[in-house]
Amino acid sequence: TFDDRTDAEGWTHASLNGGSSKWTQDLNDGTGNYNYGEEGTADGSWSAGRKSTVGGGLFNDPQKLHSDGTDIFVANMAGDNVMKMDGSTQEVTELIAADLTNLQNVLDLTSDEDYYYTLSRGSYLYGGSTNICKWDKTDLSTPVACNTTAVRYGNAISIYEDELFVLQTYFRDTYRKVIGLSTSDLSTNGLSLSYGSGLSSYYYSMDMDVDENTGDIYISYRYSSGLIRAYDRDDSGNYCASSSCYTQVITGARTSFTVEVHNNYVYTAGYGTSSYYGGMKRMATDSLSTVQTLWSSFSGTSYRGTIAVTDSGDIYVGSNYAYSYSSYRNDNDAVYYYPSSAYTP
Repeated sequence: TFDDRTDAEGWTHASLNGGSSKWTQDLNDGTGNYNYGEEGTADGSWSAGRKSTVGGGLFNDPQKLHSDGTDIFVANMAGDNVMKMDGSTQEVTELIAADLTNLQNVLDLTSDEDYYYTLSRGSYLYGGSTNICKWDKTDLSTPVACNTTAVRYGNAISIYEDELFVLQTYFRDTYRKVIGLSTSDLSTNGLSLSYGSGLSSYYYSMDMDVDENTGDIYISYRYSSGLIRAYDRDDSGNYCASSSCYTQVITGARTSFTVEVHNNYVYTAGYGTSSYYGGMKRMATDSLSTVQTLWSSFSGTSYRGTIAVTDSGDIYVGSNYAYSYSSYRNDNDAVYYYPSSAYTP
């Protein structure tokens, strides 16, 4: 029993799954008082402060994150399921159980008030097979609808009003498109936006998000200096592929494969942890050319990928690495939490 929290009595600590000072004797780990043992504050035990800084060891090759404004949802690719992280406590629970038919190699999800929408790729990532499913929040035992034919090489999914937007990622122009689906029955709605003009086919489009306020589409490309395009939605709800219909910006987030749009800001990050990769970037949606660095580097090692932002400005970042239409990995299986108090939201 440790009865003196200032004396480790010869024990040392280590960082696991990308955490920083993951184990502590202190009752307060610095960002939340989560270290009470079963016997209360006087049991003298060491306990984990993981929930304050990093969720690790709870996922299996997680890919993209999604925020509904309050909580965080994780496409747990190798677990073939969807996990939920509470936005207040960072506690992780399973939201949708493993489903080899409808969630095998799940890569992304989005949601509206009543439903979740998932994107999965089946057993063979090199193949183009893509499964888009709709799940009723009141009964997540089985999807209410799925579409397995409208999308090929699907990589990201987002929502605006009653429309779903699905990013196809491939090296042939035939598939370098954003496909539109109706949220009601997942049927195609006529949208087929080509997004690759003027860019090498090997600048893979690895993420997409849609502005919840305007319907503008933001696509992140794997480019050495970081590149995002914002495709404008016109007053009739249409898009076009010509250069007059989009804004292109070099972000300085090196080889980024992520983009998040929330509350009038665009977020992206370099894929490495050192300052060389640019850290966390942010741009106002009405001033994309002005790129702000929220922080210039990340602690720890490995990769930094997917981003989700809550209404209060808390930022969550995954440790996934997405290289191409068929290459997805996650060495740390972690989700990192950056409270809005740690920067200027």
